[in-house]
Amino acid sequence: MAERAITLSDNAAATALWHAIGGSVGLASANEKLGLRDTDPGPGGAWGSMTTSAADQIRLLTALISPESPLAPGGRRYVRRLMRDVAPDQAWGVSAAGAEAEVKNGWLPRDVHGGRWTVNSIGIVGDAGHRYLIAALSERNPTMRDGIEAIEHTTRTVTEALAQTAETER
Repeated sequence: MAERAITLSDNAAATALWHAIGGSVGLASANEKLGLRDTDPGPGGAWGSMTTSAADQIRLLTALISPESPLAPGGRRYVRRLMRDVAPDQAWGVSAAGAEAEVKNGWLPRDVHGGRWTVNSIGIVGDAGHRYLIAALSERNPTMRDGIEAIEHTTRTVTEALAQTAETER
């Protein structure tokens, strides 16, 4: 299920995992263990109503790379492998910021925003000897493509600036 949910963004697989962890109660428990303070399972008992923050997504990515993580080493390696192996049509977003990327994207037109798109992308990106943990969350995009383009432009711009700063400091 995790493979399909991550590599293909298979909603049925994500829903099955949601139920397997105990739904919103299970997610709230995992959030607490991972130190996620701004991620709320949301109303309605479905993973699609969850809200989060960029800071929490960075905390989640940190849990995937840190030896001090509450996640077991094998589980961390497994999830990161899946994030490296996303289907080609899923390899967008923060992956535009570097040559090597482990990514998970999400997108959804939201009724609450008049049908405008929420487009999110998180990942671990490597380029020119640097590694970046990136979380780009956007909403109210006129189209999914607009959201993707905004995320890709922003993440490229920020990582280029960070890389230049790192080179200047050497």
